[in-house]
Amino acid sequence: QKLDALTNAQTADRVILTSTPPSADSTTGALVSTTGRTFLWDQLEATQQTALRATASGTPTTEAVGQDRLAFIRGDRSLERTDA
Repeated sequence: QKLDALTNAQTADRVILTSTPPSADSTTGALVSTTGRTFLWDQLEATQQTALRATASGTPTTEAVGQDRLAFIRGDRSLERTDA
């Protein structure tokens, strides 16, 4: 089903993953992440939450703004404006 055809409730049910912070591989020293976590606000690292809250200049906004941005990335279009 196309994303545009999904309701906001359906987009909230989608399984989207993000990686856990990488660590250095003991053999090669390369940074690797071998596990993932659900791409939901409460599951994100603090640095990921801060990035979603940041303005273009890097100043943090409210947690609600970060959560709205995450919802948009996940496909929630309920806060989109329809006027120019």
